[in-house]
Amino acid sequence: MDAISTVNLADPALVGAFGGAFIGLLAVMGGQAFSARQSRRRDDNIREQDRRALATALKVELRQMQRLIDAKRQIIKGLIDGNLKVTGPLTALFRTETLGVFKSEIGRIGLLDTDTAQLISEIFGRYYEQSAYALEEYEARQASSEQFDEQDMIKLLSHMMDTISKEISEPAKTAIDRLKRIEQGENPGAKRVAR
Repeated sequence: MDAISTVNLADPALVGAFGGAFIGLLAVMGGQAFSARQSRRRDDNIREQDRRALATALKVELRQMQRLIDAKRQIIKGLIDGNLKVTGPLTALFRTETLGVFKSEIGRIGLLDTDTAQLISEIFGRYYEQSAYALEEYEARQASSEQFDEQDMIKLLSHMMDTISKEISEPAKTAIDRLKRIEQGENPGAKRVAR
């Protein structure tokens, strides 16, 4: 007869060993679950801090964009009114290099809710697209055989700057409001449930 067939399943040592192993297994599993929960909380906390920091940076950049547009419109108005004189290339009015947060953080835009991310992407897309178009149009007219005097070019730039402002102004206000709410810990994209 072999050793397994002679084992008494009611033996207290055997019951104690299996019972202890089972309790040990439960303790290990419970410890792993607790550790995973703590890690998840920590990761969620870090993600929320990153989301708020991104919202702050983008909000500041949108405000900067609005100030740049307003300043450029004032410069163009001063040129039209004759209060300012052109001292350099007018193409400087359409440079976008000063706005770098969106470009550098585009990979993290998913931290925001979908609606806010889409709105911000559209705003910056329009700004870059319209600025590039204005610059190309200005340079093309400058290089063409037609004669455009400085005032014609300034009027063209004024019209283009007005277009940029109109396309961006209201969406930027909405985006800034949404980003403020994210900074405060809200989720503006979450569906509200009526109670």
